[in-house]
Amino acid sequence: ADQQDAVVRFDAGLQAAAARTGAPAAPRLDLLQARGLYRTATQQLELDALRIDAGPARVAGQLRAQLDTRAGAGKLEVQAPGLQAQLEGDIAATRGQAQARVNLRDAASLQRWLSSLPGLEKAFAGTSVAGNAQMDLRWQGGWAQLQQQLAQPSTVQRGLAIELALDAPRLDLQLPGADPATPRSIALRDIAARLSGSPADAQLAVDGRAAMGPQQFRLRTRASGGIAGRDQWRLAVSELQASASGVAGGTEKQPWQLALQQPLSATLRRGASPLWQLDASASSATLQGPGPDALQLQWQPLLLAQTAGTPTAAWQLRGSGRVLGLSMAWAEALAPQMAQSGIGGDLVFDGDWNVDTTGPLRASARLVRRSGDLLVRAGEDA
Repeated sequence: ADQQDAVVRFDAGLQAAAARTGAPAAPRLDLLQARGLYRTATQQLELDALRIDAGPARVAGQLRAQLDTRAGAGKLEVQAPGLQAQLEGDIAATRGQAQARVNLRDAASLQRWLSSLPGLEKAFAGTSVAGNAQMDLRWQGGWAQLQQQLAQPSTVQRGLAIELALDAPRLDLQLPGADPATPRSIALRDIAARLSGSPADAQLAVDGRAAMGPQQFRLRTRASGGIAGRDQWRLAVSELQASASGVAGGTEKQPWQLALQQPLSATLRRGASPLWQLDASASSATLQGPGPDALQLQWQPLLLAQTAGTPTAAWQLRGSGRVLGLSMAWAEALAPQMAQSGIGGDLVFDGDWNVDTTGPLRASARLVRRSGDLLVRAGEDA
């Protein structure tokens, strides 16, 4: 290094000696190269070239940092077994923008390499992952704004924005089970998640499939939300479709299916009394079971609150709704032994419910015959 007019220029390189033949493989730093300058008067660091090689992993790029104000910019490329990433950004306390792309080509290879690093041998604790995924991230805002947002999650920090896209065509998870010899397996397929917006107004879209043994699930949802005010958060669900097979009689051809028919909104508030309060709007949904009949679910505005109490906090609930089209096919799907006992028919019920625990307890529920008849077979035909 040489120093001229308060500028320190350097061009440094460290390279590890070749490993001895027959020596056990171990994580090591093979190469470190750094070329740049440091301006002592203004505390500016500029790395025109940076490269770090550590076995199969590599980091390369350029960096510029303003040390006194903790601002900086740079571009980095990261490679590791099964992983490739590019990061680029320019960020300061109250401004900044950055973008990153992470391509997880082989999750199993990355996990094996991480587990070989000192101190990480037991980091995954019997959990394994295989498959591939990709993430694209765009960020706007300063690091101090983000720090303040995390410290005060109910106060909007202006200038923060994010765009995140996650795609995982295949991810297979092995999780420890109650019996170490039989781990739990979760297969994720065609996962696509999108998040964009600001802390006050963010949009979320999620699509994907999951399987746990014979049980299979599908999800599609569109939602928005954010900070609505001091100690207030809002959520609006515009679309929700979910299905499940291998559960409670649901099959691949006739799964359980839930679909939101009207947008659903909710607001969560935190205060002194009540401690927490959730207000949800009126909405409706359809529930299709393994049978031919769909169940209509309707509900009015719902209130759920947690109030301070002695010795523990108490919960309060107020809401009402209706259930339309409850047929005998539903009873047979949930309790197959009914058909075996000779009970059947084409009877269809409508029902309603009402509950209020905010004062003296008031609760009611009723079923009303809409159509059809109940058949009971007795004797030898039963």
